[in-house]
Amino acid sequence: AARRMMEIAIGTGRAAEHFQKIIELQGGNQAVVDDPALLPQAAEVELFVAPRRGFVARIEPRAVGRGVTALGGGRTTMEDKLDLSVGFVISARPGDWVELGEPLATIFARDRAGVEIGRTALRAAITIGDEADPPLPLVSHRVTSKGVELLVGD
Repeated sequence: AARRMMEIAIGTGRAAEHFQKIIELQGGNQAVVDDPALLPQAAEVELFVAPRRGFVARIEPRAVGRGVTALGGGRTTMEDKLDLSVGFVISARPGDWVELGEPLATIFARDRAGVEIGRTALRAAITIGDEADPPLPLVSHRVTSKGVELLVGD
């Protein structure tokens, strides 16, 4: 039932209208929903590729976050100004098999120095191994009136 409600919201455009309202309430330009080219664009865009063949064993989220901050897309103090054009799009997922040179992510940076910062961060964040760990469960806990419960598989 929830999937059907989601499909209807997306198909009728209600989801996009709701998203536009959220953007407007936060002081943003709601036109970006219809025209993403209005968003800030990075001066440098480069692929980050697999250094070897194997399984994507791990993607460390804290290392990714520190990399985004180092690029200028995150804050270390409240006064820091965010550069909304920088960051990463990570296309690889844990458990994926990748070949040497296959794209794992895209780096969006202000300049060439930022691309190097991005490469360093992604080298620390993405581990390629000879074996894949089993995927983590999509849902591991649930909150009930009795508190938080660990979900146990069948």
